[in-house]
Amino acid sequence: MVKNNSINKFIKFKYIILFIVLFIIILSYLYYKNNKNNKEHFDLPKFKTLISNWDNGSGFYSELNFKLNHYLYCKKYNINFKTNSDNWPYKFKNGWTDYFKDVELKLNDDLNTNNIDLIHTENGCCSILEDFKLKDYVDVVKEYYIYTPEVKKIIDEKKTEIGLINNEYGCIYIRRGDKLIDEIEFTHTDKFIDKLLNVYQDCKTIFLQTDDYNCFIDLQNYIKKYNLNIKALTLCPETNFGAIAHNGWTDKMKDNKSGNQEYLEKIKNNLSKPISEMTPEEKYEHTIELITSVDICMNSKFCICDYKSNVSRFIKVAHNNVMNVFDVGEADKLFDLESYKTIGFDFDSQFNL
Repeated sequence: MVKNNSINKFIKFKYIILFIVLFIIILSYLYYKNNKNNKEHFDLPKFKTLISNWDNGSGFYSELNFKLNHYLYCKKYNINFKTNSDNWPYKFKNGWTDYFKDVELKLNDDLNTNNIDLIHTENGCCSILEDFKLKDYVDVVKEYYIYTPEVKKIIDEKKTEIGLINNEYGCIYIRRGDKLIDEIEFTHTDKFIDKLLNVYQDCKTIFLQTDDYNCFIDLQNYIKKYNLNIKALTLCPETNFGAIAHNGWTDKMKDNKSGNQEYLEKIKNNLSKPISEMTPEEKYEHTIELITSVDICMNSKFCICDYKSNVSRFIKVAHNNVMNVFDVGEADKLFDLESYKTIGFDFDSQFNL
């Protein structure tokens, strides 16, 4: 009997210990969940100026999305903000100011200090200094992303030329090319069109922003098949059947094991050359076309895209009505203006959970 009592006490003791351990784990998880969005990669910033460098290894909007994070960080902690785009692949003559007004914050008196301990530099993409709410990105785009008068004129003239009036057309954004290797699943154009016409039933004009002219052919065929009174527009050249972000295309293609292999084989010999191989004039023309198309998407009535793309996530927060941009899949359920997420990563990535 004494032995059984001892055993029972031991079992009860084990359950008590197990309960305490589980309780501590749950408390730890809740604490992490509530405080992870307040993390800082710098304890309390000791520097007075941050220089955010543009790199040459990522796409335009990929890096821009992280620049917005750096800019928000500087505004929060009263830090001077500057950018350096000398090595930016989209540079024509001066870099960022070839297309946009210079971005600079002068929030303290140490902007021109020679004390290197007061200057911090962030290089390239993928650097998050702190998590901010998605609504913070929505608010800050308007003061960061400002065209030069020359570029603004080019965009306005192009819209007039093709007959677009802000907020009176629908948009679709589809990125293919080398993104199909390991970042985006192939989704037929018809699915984007179906979703647009579902939310915008009286749509009379569809502007398609894409790097693959096959998508525009699909759009034209869709309109013809269903005998729709819809005008189709794009700025994508008829010779473009997918873009290459960087020179690693060939090696990545060899190792490709995605379900997009069949389509990639079909377009691989007609892909546009990477921007690193373009002349300065070609870079400028390419970038102006990109900026113009994104602006058209930002000012549409409704826009359908794939949030796996950095351009799409930028369009989402920069659109004149953030709630009128939709993911072609189910990713909208991951978007909440009050949530702490960075637009530099997929909304469902480990960095945004």
